[in-house]
Amino acid sequence: MLRLFSQSAPLLRSASWTLPAPSLFDPGGGPTIAHAVNVSKRPEDITFVLAASTGDVAGVAEALPKASAVDVHVRLPRSASSTRATTAIHAASAVGATEVVQLLLQKRADVMGRHGNFRALTPLHDAANVDVARMLLDAGASPIPLDPREPDPIWYHEQRNRIQVAACIRERRAEVEREQRAARSRLQPPASTSQSPTQGFSPARQQTSVPLSSVELTSVREAWLVDGAHVLSMLPSLPSARPRSEDCIVAAL
Repeated sequence: MLRLFSQSAPLLRSASWTLPAPSLFDPGGGPTIAHAVNVSKRPEDITFVLAASTGDVAGVAEALPKASAVDVHVRLPRSASSTRATTAIHAASAVGATEVVQLLLQKRADVMGRHGNFRALTPLHDAANVDVARMLLDAGASPIPLDPREPDPIWYHEQRNRIQVAACIRERRAEVEREQRAARSRLQPPASTSQSPTQGFSPARQQTSVPLSSVELTSVREAWLVDGAHVLSMLPSLPSARPRSEDCIVAAL
């Protein structure tokens, strides 16, 4: 039995994943979470995002037509050893380049795009000043985290001592919550129609709903106390109303 595990025996490895060019992990192993984002290595894409990270509006406008996409992910040279990739709008928001952010928003950059692996960050998380934060919020960025990996943007900025940015996001979140409450109230039926027949019962409400006089109401009450035999005895002109004996026998069966 020991010969089966000798050094000459072949090493058992996991089956290789069917992915092109598995160069960033050992052959035979699967990809890691760092490979979930498609990171471009094209020089044109790196130049585009690098210009955005420096706030160079002219450079961004010149490099954008040559880039793969406005939301392309790249690793900047200064952080090539890191597994985190970034986009142009993330990089421009991080340095507070309002003109670059405005240009990218005009080119339909994704304000809800995320970068990061275990912690996903949107451009709003990277906003370095209030102007960038308001610009992103006006473009559709959510002040409420929509992904379990997203940290709360208010808390995130407070931890980085960006109190004014956190206050700006908190104000916009309060507006969104008010709009959501108003929308829910419009969709819900009125309280009077949603109550059950027995809910909120009161004798006064019942009396107002019966359009009868006191004499009519007394007659109705007396009629409810009359049994069926007495009612049939009061109808001699309708012999069909009386049950026949055979009908009673059938009913008894």
